[in-house]
Amino acid sequence: MTASPPASASAARPTYELARSSWVIRSFNGAARGAARLGLRAGPLDAERILAEARRRTKLVDVGDDAVEDKLRILVRSLNREAGLHPFGRMSAHDLLVRVLSNRLRVVDLLKRRPEIGRVPIERPVFIIGFPRTGTSVLYNLLAQDPEARPLLFWESLRPVPPSRARSRGEDPRIRWARLQSWVTRCLAPGIDAVHRTRAEEPEECISLQLRTLVSWYYLLWGELEEYWEWLLSREKSTFVEAYRFYRQQLQLLQWQRPAGSWLLKSPAHLLAMDALVEVFPDACIVQTHRDPLRALPSACSLTAVLRGLMSDRVEPRVLGRSALQRAEEIFERMLAARAQIAPERVVDVLYRDVVESPIGVARRICARVGRSLSDDAEARMRRWLAEHPRHGHGVHHYTLEEFGLERAQVERACADYVERFGVPAEG
Repeated sequence: MTASPPASASAARPTYELARSSWVIRSFNGAARGAARLGLRAGPLDAERILAEARRRTKLVDVGDDAVEDKLRILVRSLNREAGLHPFGRMSAHDLLVRVLSNRLRVVDLLKRRPEIGRVPIERPVFIIGFPRTGTSVLYNLLAQDPEARPLLFWESLRPVPPSRARSRGEDPRIRWARLQSWVTRCLAPGIDAVHRTRAEEPEECISLQLRTLVSWYYLLWGELEEYWEWLLSREKSTFVEAYRFYRQQLQLLQWQRPAGSWLLKSPAHLLAMDALVEVFPDACIVQTHRDPLRALPSACSLTAVLRGLMSDRVEPRVLGRSALQRAEEIFERMLAARAQIAPERVVDVLYRDVVESPIGVARRICARVGRSLSDDAEARMRRWLAEHPRHGHGVHHYTLEEFGLERAQVERACADYVERFGVPAEG
């Protein structure tokens, strides 16, 4: 993801407002509200109907976890009560959850039919973890240029189960589907590339794999969802361990289809349960990025506002900022507790400043920690990628601390323990 612009750019239109300008969403909502005035009103999201539709589409029943239906009900109830979904957002949430569950059903079914998948080894994976907007995406895409790395690609993350042989001649249809999804997202949220770029055959963070566990903070990108967030925080470690086991099974399924190198994965959401992550992946190397919260937090708020703008007309920047600060404090508290239990040699701490100023040096340091040197070929690929993807090359991300109702002093207080623990420098 691109870094924030200089403060002088703050007079430009905030990036989060761009999603609201989509004529597709405005036209759909206008038509739906007109229909509602005629008595044709769509009802709220319904967990039972969502699961039933996923089962009908796939002709499968087993979701692999008796608790999935309860998790879905909690999530749907929170969406209905707290997300302020507009008609397009309600339709999108329904469709996205049907896809989440359809893919889960297909994964569980294939694992039962092909038990050898469960024996595929996942050895020494590398997880890039950091609070949103701390350089994780730049670092992830950079390290993915190494031929020895095995990044998760956008197309395979969307549909992990391969098509039947009858449908698999020529290019994998999942790649065409991912291209369509990427194009639709850019149409609905103009300027999204300045915040988070997705392309079918490029590396992508493991959002989809985590959504299928129904235990992920990524759902908060759809709305405030205070009830769902409190539910997440109240879960025992065992809930997250079980979620990571299903996450691991998805990696095994993908590696079974396309063996190559050691897994390279990336997601800020891993911060919430690092202790569960290392229990399920005991030989993992964790790369944790760090950035001044005064810059990272409003940038994360802007990204969240862009995505919530696809789902709701009620994206209130100051409300979002208050809840984001509170959740950041809770995330840092849990992360610090987990880090105290993780052996230091398991983690490489990386400052955002170093990712920007010395990316190849950071790559060398990470490779050394996982026990290999950075080859000449890998370094050449990385330098080429850096030249082809300059900073702000996909547009400038505009945001300020103030537009989200945040004050410097309150952010500094909330994040003081985190900043002190990792020696995070101020960005000016």
